[in-house]
Amino acid sequence: MATVNIIAKPDWVLNHQHQQLYSGQRVVSLDDKQYALLMLLMDNANTDVTKEQIFTTLWPGRVVSEDAIYVTVTGLRKLLGDNVKQPSYIKTITGVGYRWVGPQIGADKSVFSSSLMLCSAILLLGAALLGSQFNMLSDPVPMSPEQSENFQKARYLLNNQAESIGQSIALLQQLTLTRSDLIEPKVWLADAYLRQLQEDPQRNPHHRSRAHTLLQSVLAKTPEHLKANLLMAQLYLLIDFEPQAARRYFKAALGHAEGHLWFGQFLMATGDFQGALEHIEQYRLLDPNGYSSESVAWVYTMSQRHEAALEALLKLQPYSDTSRFYHTCLRTVYEQLGEYDKAFAQMQWVMQDAGYSPSLMAQVESAFARDGLSGVYRWLLHEDPLRAEIGHYTPPMSLARYAVMAGEPQMAVAYLEQALDRRQQAVVWSAVDPVFTPLYQYPSYQHFVRRLGIIAR
Repeated sequence: MATVNIIAKPDWVLNHQHQQLYSGQRVVSLDDKQYALLMLLMDNANTDVTKEQIFTTLWPGRVVSEDAIYVTVTGLRKLLGDNVKQPSYIKTITGVGYRWVGPQIGADKSVFSSSLMLCSAILLLGAALLGSQFNMLSDPVPMSPEQSENFQKARYLLNNQAESIGQSIALLQQLTLTRSDLIEPKVWLADAYLRQLQEDPQRNPHHRSRAHTLLQSVLAKTPEHLKANLLMAQLYLLIDFEPQAARRYFKAALGHAEGHLWFGQFLMATGDFQGALEHIEQYRLLDPNGYSSESVAWVYTMSQRHEAALEALLKLQPYSDTSRFYHTCLRTVYEQLGEYDKAFAQMQWVMQDAGYSPSLMAQVESAFARDGLSGVYRWLLHEDPLRAEIGHYTPPMSLARYAVMAGEPQMAVAYLEQALDRRQQAVVWSAVDPVFTPLYQYPSYQHFVRRLGIIAR
């Protein structure tokens, strides 16, 4: 078995192809995240690697709590036989992250640079929406080195450089034209089309039909393809807003963790909160590193089990105090429990983190002192010059939420209708969002829910 990149420590050899460490007769297998973390740390040897860098590399486009980093680092240390108090490989940098203090990688005998190997590790973790849970199918004829390099580059750009989706699409289009027999480039091209479509539906109206055609082609040949089924489910739910069509494909994607995560979110949108919790628990069992307890708190909040949501969140406090998503969840729960001072404290943290200046924060604090949280939401609705994302999504969905809490129900419904017209993803869960409970009595809101077609009130 060929090995590459020998670590300059006599008893360890790293084989990148199989993600394994060798020491004499001992073989240690790394999972995808352990391998990616190892490559990230060694690629930045003797330099502090921040927790934010680790989040971005190992969980691109996803929000997880810091306990996920702790689990991955602890697992890697155990495999290396490292000692946290007297580290030979991974040193904890308090308040920052971690540093590789072990031996440097020796002469690289492969055709790949260490940076490209890091890219390869990242690619194994999968897309922001899909993760690394889907097995690549074997193709009868391998790609040429140039095709393989372009495919790898396209996936890296798609997962790590949102501004380069167009370049990724161009590479994948060329590959699908020259190698129409390959399955995976078609799936990844459909993924790229859907991501760009979700960013700007008006600008990319043809991407829906292109993605649908590609996925139909793949599923006609390999109906069990997990990633293709999940992408088709997301297309029907998030683009077409056809939940019944989406359900079939979500069920077909349950072979791996991401399928359970997304099916749980789908069930929550329909009001099946118990089913949602069961599938999120299954996701936790299958992928403990990717699991986020905030997602459980979100389901509890949607089902109006606010005390359970608060209990789940407070357990995360030692690990998540720098996470905006954590503070957003906590603010939501405190609001629903009527603890408005605590809710406002969380809102202040999020707004400052989002870039609101001291002068703007002074206006917000004045609004709260004068009229409570309703005054703050009135300020956000009518006076906020930034319109930043502070845990209420982006306009018009954010404006709908502000309007409800500012006591302007008809304006809230009007913004919800706009969000639905624009196919804004967050609107999928609006029928079960407790923020909109005050709207239930209004015929205009009831009409909106019927139009949404996710759940019947």
